[in-house]
Amino acid sequence: MILIGIVTYNSLQDLPNILENLAKQSYQSFRLFIFDNYSEDGTVEWLKQHCKPHQYHLNQINVGFGQGHNWIIQHHRQTSHYLCLNPDIQLEKDFLHRLFHGIQEHQAHWGGGTLLQMDSKSTIYSIGHGLLKSGYAFNIGYGLEKDQVATKSYEVFGICGAAVLYTHKFCQIMGNQLFDSSMFMYCEDTDLDWRARQMGLHAWYIHDAVAFHRGSQPNHQLRLEAISNRYISVIKNACLTYLLFYNLPYIFIHIMFRFIFNPSQGIILLKLLFSKRLSAWEKRRAMRHRCDITQYWIQWSLSQPTAQPLSIRERISKYWKTKQA
Repeated sequence: MILIGIVTYNSLQDLPNILENLAKQSYQSFRLFIFDNYSEDGTVEWLKQHCKPHQYHLNQINVGFGQGHNWIIQHHRQTSHYLCLNPDIQLEKDFLHRLFHGIQEHQAHWGGGTLLQMDSKSTIYSIGHGLLKSGYAFNIGYGLEKDQVATKSYEVFGICGAAVLYTHKFCQIMGNQLFDSSMFMYCEDTDLDWRARQMGLHAWYIHDAVAFHRGSQPNHQLRLEAISNRYISVIKNACLTYLLFYNLPYIFIHIMFRFIFNPSQGIILLKLLFSKRLSAWEKRRAMRHRCDITQYWIQWSLSQPTAQPLSIRERISKYWKTKQA
């Protein structure tokens, strides 16, 4: 049995499609639960009309992506597998069947399929996560054509949180607080990837489980939230040598760059990091750190294809284009 969890916030335009999509799945051994983050666009009224009361929870504040999924898992502890699913996803009819059995076949602890971009239907959004030494995680295959990249299943560093299946064993080992509660939105999936890898768990990309993802463009505040979350994850998970002699200087230089070229953003980023620093360090102290595992996946990631900007020069260029837009 799979528990499918969807966290919504002003998701009225997507809910009818995703529920219709799930009803057409060839694999029907699942239960659906929706956690609404205080929507104001008619989502609440739609849920009351089209779902049974035990199928949704109406939260009174917006607690973000990770805490919403944590709440669902904590209140449904008997489920064998948990599918974390965004409302703006469309699944091919065999997606659940292929993903569930693919993970079983490869004895993986968590996994995902081929996520294609909604507007093109053939361009990849993600077939897994890669990780750079800086802590920057990228979507493997992003912007590339499906037929060129997504041709076989293989083990990957991690999986995009828009559509990811966690096994019961994964949830037992990682605990009911899967996602870091200090991360409101963005990078909580890659933080979980990193922690799970250091616990010795395995993620697989299942190439024939296909879905389509629309995605969204975050505003400036959420972009800074994403950067802050990435650095919090680095503080928690990076090898101590990397952290002291590479990551912390890297973070300092990045903040100074923001201060010089956009002081208001630099102040916001510094405040976000400062507010979370102590909890991040406490979480680090409670974890075990396998430098050999981290080093392996950083090296492995360098050979993975993507059209995302990875080098510092490419990312600065993207920053300037975004700033001018």
